[in-house]
Amino acid sequence: MWGSLMLWKNVLKNDPEPKPIMEIDVDTININMSPERGTVGEEDFVIIPIPDTQGYSKNYPANFNAQTQWIVDNRDAWNIVYVAHEGDIVMTSSSILEWENANAAITILEKSVSEGFPDGIPYGMVTGNWDVPTTNYNRYFSADRYRDRSYYGGVYSYPNNDNNYMLFSASGMNFIVINLRWKFDNKELNWADKLLQSYSSRLAIIVSHWILNEDGSFGQPGETIYSTLKENPNLFLLLCGHAEAENMRMDTYKGNVVYSLLANYQDRPNGGNGWLRILQFSPANNEIRVKTYSPVLDMWETDSNSEFTLYFNFDKK
Repeated sequence: MWGSLMLWKNVLKNDPEPKPIMEIDVDTININMSPERGTVGEEDFVIIPIPDTQGYSKNYPANFNAQTQWIVDNRDAWNIVYVAHEGDIVMTSSSILEWENANAAITILEKSVSEGFPDGIPYGMVTGNWDVPTTNYNRYFSADRYRDRSYYGGVYSYPNNDNNYMLFSASGMNFIVINLRWKFDNKELNWADKLLQSYSSRLAIIVSHWILNEDGSFGQPGETIYSTLKENPNLFLLLCGHAEAENMRMDTYKGNVVYSLLANYQDRPNGGNGWLRILQFSPANNEIRVKTYSPVLDMWETDSNSEFTLYFNFDKK
């Protein structure tokens, strides 16, 4: 049944129809490791999820700056096409200083203008529990900030930017990213459903702060997102933070595979030591290679929860 708990830690590229592994000890499962870190194929491209940054915005703004500056500095080498913040931007929603720190870090992405990126590197923001109430979020990241950017799709309720969506393309494929706020309601979720139907030719990613629990099971918001949106065959990826862990799961409905990825490093030293996720899409190999890197430490994390490869049949999309 689609609602059964499915923890996926070993998805092999030579298995065109991978089957769920039920009730496993994820620490004992081997991983199909990705190629040498830093290797990028001709058609490969990268999406960077940035997990919970509240510790940086409050106490370690240099670490937040280091993350976005690394993305800019490595945009061409890695072919980085999109950045997804996963919520909990700040620790204290009423703190102007914290929002100023977050704004400074994110602005680095916007200033990276080139022929291929006239509006800077495309990115999306979403609120987490610490960003509520969202008065200051919308002061700094309202719809008006994005409305003239080529990759900005729109919002649920202008000028409020709590729920928004982005459009971008890479390697001949078109994507839609829908950002759903903390504690979204049914009307907002139905809005997302209609967007997936309207943009049915685009590969779809949902970003919302809480989707998975630490053990890889769906949290209540994640369960609601998946059960409501699973009928859309273009949906293939859910991204989240919130739970203080790394984990993932894979669900299949009517033959359509949806991966859910959790990453959150906020409890590590210095607000998280700058750890971020690198999702390297390799269409020629039908792979999504997940890597974990800290530009603050200049280190890769290579345990089984941090570096692995997902099978994804791009041809069927």
